[in-house]
Amino acid sequence: MAQRLLRILSHSAALVEKALQHTVVAAVNAGVASQDVAQWAKLPPGPLADALKAYQEADDG
Repeated sequence: MAQRLLRILSHSAALVEKALQHTVVAAVNAGVASQDVAQWAKLPPGPLADALKAYQEADDG
C-alpha cells in the first residue's frame, strides 16, 4: 500500500512540475519578463532557464 501511495505521489509531483513548465513557457512567450516569471514561480534564474530548456527539448523530441 505504501509503495502504491509513493508511486501516485511521484506521478502527481511530475504532473505539477510539467504544469509549472508549461505555465513558465507560456508566460515567457507572452512577453512576461523572465525575472518576473522566476519570482512568481519561486525559481532562481538558473532553474528557470533549466525548466525552459527541458520544455524545449521535450517539445523537440
